[in-house]
Amino acid sequence: MNENKNENLDSLNEDLEEVVVPGDDADDDAKAEYVTKLEKQNKQLFERTKKAEGFEKDKDGKWIKKTIVVDDKKKEPESKKDTSGEQAISPTDMFILMKSGVEAEDIADIADYASFRKISIGEALQSEVMKTILAEKAEKRKVAEGTHTGDAPRSSGKISDEKLMSDAKKGIMPEKDEDMDRLIELRRANK
Repeated sequence: MNENKNENLDSLNEDLEEVVVPGDDADDDAKAEYVTKLEKQNKQLFERTKKAEGFEKDKDGKWIKKTIVVDDKKKEPESKKDTSGEQAISPTDMFILMKSGVEAEDIADIADYASFRKISIGEALQSEVMKTILAEKAEKRKVAEGTHTGDAPRSSGKISDEKLMSDAKKGIMPEKDEDMDRLIELRRANK
């Protein structure tokens, strides 16, 4: 396409005659002829540029932008157009995703990858790249679940002596053996 365009431009250059600059000693007629040729050449070049930019002359000789008329009958129905850029997920693909245990937030990534590679959802799930991405995301979710994100202060893991005694009076016994040993020592010391 680009070569064809260059050939067209070269063929248009053929109709431009070479303009020779008259010397200082040239007469007024030669200079006037030179100016006329330059004006003609500039006009041709201007027209060629306008045409290349998509303009055309109207009846009055004014330059107007070409408008492309689209036949409405040949247009694709709006419902069939995929403007989201995402691959539509068929029921079969959704079944494959559910059977493989993919998290809901990962489905869009798998569909995007499959669309990018122009492969099916099943093939995308089998690819090593997608397996690695899914494993990393699963690890991030696992770490996020274990990370303290609440507003309550973290416990140090060691229950205070007062808390041990008050819980024991309420009938709540400690779960850890070392806390139980401390409770026994505290009760002995209070007797």
